[in-house]
Amino acid sequence: LKHIGAANVLGDVRPAADNLLRVYIHRNGAYQVEPLLQGVMKATGDPSAGVAWILDLSQAAPNPLEFLGGIADAQWIPKAQRRAVYEKVLNLAQDRVGKSFGAARTAAEASLNEWRLRWIGYLLEMRETAQAQSALDALPEATRKTLSWEVVPLEIRIASRQGKVDSLLAGFR
Repeated sequence: LKHIGAANVLGDVRPAADNLLRVYIHRNGAYQVEPLLQGVMKATGDPSAGVAWILDLSQAAPNPLEFLGGIADAQWIPKAQRRAVYEKVLNLAQDRVGKSFGAARTAAEASLNEWRLRWIGYLLEMRETAQAQSALDALPEATRKTLSWEVVPLEIRIASRQGKVDSLLAGFR
């Protein structure tokens, strides 16, 4: 796939490459898939188009949430394009919660909360403080209490960027 991108012939072979990738991903999920996905990124020649193709390919995986979760922070995906991966992962995690019951629902909620916190961290890394604050504010109170050891550092980082550390610390007194 890397060479396809270098030769600029993706248009000619994309249907066959897409089919091959879908079969591999359907059978193997995330197993040894990163080199292939790196090839997808190189073949498209455009990071946004590469991530869009990967998101589409993820539908062939037995567990799309696990598949995309494994590459959300991959160094070969430019930081700006990771947004789409995070958004898709959050949607998949939310859907899983809605379709689960009992112990499976508890596990799905824990996964969703983990991804929500990772999303907030990503937003902070991208210097999108207002959106990070909104995402933090959207966390259920029970989650904020249960995961306070992860939430508080995010609150501090946000307050630091907003120049509100003193008022945040006053709230802890």
